[in-house]
Amino acid sequence: ARPGHTYRARVRHKDANGRWSYWSEPLQFVPSAPDVTVYQQSLVISEFNYDPAPPGPGEIGFVASDFEWIELMNISALPLDATGLRFTKGIDFDFPDSYTIPPGGFVLIVKNLAAFHARYGHAYDAIIASEFLDGNLNNSGEELKLSFGAGTPVIEFTYSPAAPWPDVDGTGRTVVLRNTSEIPDYAEAASWRTSVAIGGSPGANDGITYWEWADDNAGVANHEDDPDDDGLNNLLEYALASDPTVPSANALP
Repeated sequence: ARPGHTYRARVRHKDANGRWSYWSEPLQFVPSAPDVTVYQQSLVISEFNYDPAPPGPGEIGFVASDFEWIELMNISALPLDATGLRFTKGIDFDFPDSYTIPPGGFVLIVKNLAAFHARYGHAYDAIIASEFLDGNLNNSGEELKLSFGAGTPVIEFTYSPAAPWPDVDGTGRTVVLRNTSEIPDYAEAASWRTSVAIGGSPGANDGITYWEWADDNAGVANHEDDPDDDGLNNLLEYALASDPTVPSANALP
């Protein structure tokens, strides 16, 4: 039932002898939006592969879009029941009932399981929820929306292949959330970067060296400097995946 919409329901009963009762009086109601705070505070889209590299040797019979996938991470300290969670924009996918994501754990939703196995093997099978057979991730950018129930938003944002978003066009790299220790502003291009490896790192943290990070943040090559005067030098900012030019919530007292 969609929050804010008006519904009217009547019921009748069939007994053990096959006899039906009269219809009940109608009950009219307007459902309120469910509380999705626990999902918004616990779950992040940590990586997604919307423009995969084309098929290579051993991947004959597939097309590039078959290798798409989305990775989510439970950043909380408690297991998270994903029952009722659904992707309603970008892709069409419903989590199976009672599907649980462990604390600190990942879950993958893949476009084509056979294609995923051809490229990445079977090492991630335990964390693959299922396939999204309807729809695919648009290489030109589009809105991604993870909803609860009939459409209450949990995560929603629009990604883009254009600057300042990470450039993955034709490279086979994925889009990775810079900081998985807190809930990001998904709509900000600065919250994302390209993966270190071609093909990304499904089901695992995607590493990046200090010098690659420094190259993304111009002028911070000296790891002892503290451009934003928050008590964290550039090396600590790198370790905490925070922005060296913006005072951090991790700042030292």
